[in-house]
Amino acid sequence: MSFLILRSSVSSGGGSSGGDNLFVADFSNLNANGSNLYNFANRATPGSNWTHTHLATGGRFGGPAARVTFLANRFQYECGWTTPSFSETWSVGDSRFMRFYMRIADDVRWTSDNAIKLIDDRGEDGGFGGERSILYFRGPYALSGGGGALGWQANVEAAGYPDTGIQNERVAPAWWGLSGDRGDWANDAEYAVYAHYGEFGCLTMNNEIGFRCCDPILVSYGNKTSCPANPNSTSQSSTGGWLEVQIEQVYATTNVTYFKQWINNNDYANPSSIIRVFNFPVEAAGLNGAGWNNGIDVIAYCDGGEIDHNENDLAIDLEAFEVGREFRDDWFRGT
Repeated sequence: MSFLILRSSVSSGGGSSGGDNLFVADFSNLNANGSNLYNFANRATPGSNWTHTHLATGGRFGGPAARVTFLANRFQYECGWTTPSFSETWSVGDSRFMRFYMRIADDVRWTSDNAIKLIDDRGEDGGFGGERSILYFRGPYALSGGGGALGWQANVEAAGYPDTGIQNERVAPAWWGLSGDRGDWANDAEYAVYAHYGEFGCLTMNNEIGFRCCDPILVSYGNKTSCPANPNSTSQSSTGGWLEVQIEQVYATTNVTYFKQWINNNDYANPSSIIRVFNFPVEAAGLNGAGWNNGIDVIAYCDGGEIDHNENDLAIDLEAFEVGREFRDDWFRGT
């Protein structure tokens, strides 16, 4: 079984308290702001698709946490929590940061095409239009004609990465210095002989459900000691399987905008992954600030894949969730 854990940053051992914060989940108090809400505004109803368990000592340093388990052979359902709405004034050039601690359970092995929306900000209309920004937790893709890939690289220009002109390129194992084909990713029995059998998934920040996204960041199950870092990345290996994540959205100007991602990385100048999009309507990227005061869904939606292709439950440990206006250079708690 696999697990997802959320925990309050108050007891995270992670340095400053984040005085710029607009929202902090309180996982030390199960019923803060309402039954099973942890200070969130709403929670989807668990039951036949997913479950929620409060853990008094489930975090990395023994603090309280929440566990979410996605049950096997279910897909296409809402889950998790929603933050309250905000009442901020946003101006061009402002940033909004979302950050959390996450651990994938030890027994997770990926099949193809699994996807969970970990964060969904719902965008300008507060619904599910084309302006959303979504953090995906994905499994591998099978490529036509054989082979395999994990995540997408969009046709963008980013710091240190020239615009290749390649649209919607799937990222192959070689990008991380791994050899092999789909057997490096897929958990199908016919590929079980391969060296990296079912080992890797990825996190990637997307505009909506399409192909415009940050380069994928490799992740794996909790007791795997390390994952290859992205090229030119300063990300470090996790400790005890914990992934310590920050995401930046920038209020764009004249259709030039970007997302950035940091995982186990406190160096603002060197993000783990970046997308900078040119000549792209910012209102279609959730990056013009107009929707930033709407609530944010956390552990938002299970699309399927691993859940409907695998007999095992899937759960993730996600510890702490914050929304703020500034980067925290103490968020990665070190190895």
